[in-house]
Amino acid sequence: MYSRTFLLSAFLLVTATLLIPIFMANDVLSANGKATLLMTEEKGAYRVDISSLPNRPVVNNTHLSLLVMSTADSTPITRAEVSVSAVGPVGSIDILAHDALNDVVPQYFETTLPFNVEGVWDVTINLSSDLGEESISILLDVTTGSPVNWILMTAIVVAILAGGIFTWDKVSGRKRSVKQKRTKR
Repeated sequence: MYSRTFLLSAFLLVTATLLIPIFMANDVLSANGKATLLMTEEKGAYRVDISSLPNRPVVNNTHLSLLVMSTADSTPITRAEVSVSAVGPVGSIDILAHDALNDVVPQYFETTLPFNVEGVWDVTINLSSDLGEESISILLDVTTGSPVNWILMTAIVVAILAGGIFTWDKVSGRKRSVKQKRTKR
């Protein structure tokens, strides 16, 4: 037979597993941290899929992932120089050119932009490769992100509950063994 501690721990684990997606549902959930496609822009010889993580641009750090392709044959371009800059609304600090590198996955050029205020930002993507040089300008609506990290909060609550149940079971188990020893005398 399973102990109360095991059953309660299993119950908490299943409950937390079911509740985390409810707390985290912000339009799109990606189990592997995959960036969400915001838009596709085409200019000159380039087509660029622009994705972000989190699923919409937020104040502080927004990770941009750019899939740069040739408009002629839709093949990903892996040898290029890509930089991203941004000009924000009144009261913001302009973001100077950030290099977007493709060190991790060759077909994705990635960078993180430190937006400092909410509002519409004019983001410029500069591309340079064998196909030529182009600048693509897009507008991103930057919002304030959730102030609470629900995954971390849920993990802390589950850990506290599991620790409390484990301690409670050990203390009540000790009391039972002391009572059993007293009755045997």
